[in-house]
Amino acid sequence: MRILALAGRRLAASIPTLVLILIGVFLLLQFAPGDTVDAMMAQMGGGDAATARELRRFYGLDLSVPVQLGNYLWHLVRLDLGFSSIYGKPVASVILERLPPTILLMTASLSFAFFFGIVFGVIAARQFNKWPDTLISTLGLIFYATPSFWFGLMAIVTFSIYLQWLPAGGFEDIGTVRTGLWHVLDIARHLILPCLTLGLIFLAIYLRIMRASMLGVEMPVDETNTTASIFDVSRFAASSAPATTRSKSAHAPATYALVRSFQPCGSSNHRSGTAKYRRSTPVAANTRERRS
Repeated sequence: MRILALAGRRLAASIPTLVLILIGVFLLLQFAPGDTVDAMMAQMGGGDAATARELRRFYGLDLSVPVQLGNYLWHLVRLDLGFSSIYGKPVASVILERLPPTILLMTASLSFAFFFGIVFGVIAARQFNKWPDTLISTLGLIFYATPSFWFGLMAIVTFSIYLQWLPAGGFEDIGTVRTGLWHVLDIARHLILPCLTLGLIFLAIYLRIMRASMLGVEMPVDETNTTASIFDVSRFAASSAPATTRSKSAHAPATYALVRSFQPCGSSNHRSGTAKYRRSTPVAANTRERRS
């Protein structure tokens, strides 16, 4: 219930931003040269002034800009997206006709990116600083940095034109009527190229997130080795120091070892830190003076 309330508050907070974006886009279109009627008449090959005036009156383009903006927002509130002169039907009908293929494409591409992103991220983390990690990280960087439209163009040129393995576009083969399983396989074959093109950038994102998450998990410290390390450092300092300084420096090695116990005792950082401490403590300095 709290999640629904939070989602409702976020949605309500985004409404003013959405309204400002709609108003800004509408006003930007007003600064563009020409209008919808000019574009339509250019596609039709021209027309007289009477036809242009009639079309502007039909679409409400002869009204003032504030009135047009008010009509535009009021139609959006009523979910009336207008009439498409290109398709000859309402815009809402055009969107609904193309909504199922769009949902199928986005579901397939995100599923592909999520699955292989997790798999490659785990492999890269398990093979940290080895050639699989380097190869996967490099490919992820290339996928993330390269624009999706360039991947799409290169995939069409390679797999559709030269190799002729996959179709260059479309949702299904309209030249052949297929039913049942063959129809499903035909749709899947048409989805391969757009699914790969849209999913590569998300694959790179999920790959990096999974790899960083696995590398960020701290391994548990072995308490037995930590205790032994504290005992060894304390015994070394106590045996090496003069009798007058043993009581003063008895707690220093143990304190340092406790600080170093936050890292695994077998790691190189722990060993190098212990060695550095032994070289730099007053106890070690006194020991070197006695030996010299």
